[in-house]
Amino acid sequence: MNWTELLITVATKDTENAAAIISMVCSGIYIEDYSDLQAEVLEIARIDLIDEELLQKDKTKSIIHIYLAPEVLPAEHISFIGSSLTTSDIDFTISTNAVHELDWATAWKKYYHPIELSSRIAICPSWEDYTPKENQKVITLDPGMAFGTGTHETTRLC
Repeated sequence: MNWTELLITVATKDTENAAAIISMVCSGIYIEDYSDLQAEVLEIARIDLIDEELLQKDKTKSIIHIYLAPEVLPAEHISFIGSSLTTSDIDFTISTNAVHELDWATAWKKYYHPIELSSRIAICPSWEDYTPKENQKVITLDPGMAFGTGTHETTRLC
């Protein structure tokens, strides 16, 4: 099943107002805004290294993403968003992408692999193969919203 992704590009200064308008159509939005990336990277990531690709992003524009279910007609949402942004004197462009639902449901799994916490304990997601070392116990743990990946300090301490 293909979902439709709408990408609404606006000037960074208009992001908040545009997001408020777009939120009237869809409650699930996310915003790409790199305008303060360098200023806030230490606060966000606690590191001073930034991926070169991120540094090249346009800092004068934001992209607001919304996803529409297969049964939803994108033209109606595009029309409403377009007329609302125009009425609010917000310059914008809208583009669309098809996004296959299976990608969302399983693509995240490729980032989770077995973790050896010590010589005696390992955490392994159920879809990965892992051969424990001698005397090593394996905890099968699938990441989710209620319990994570096993990498957080609180899990390691348990």
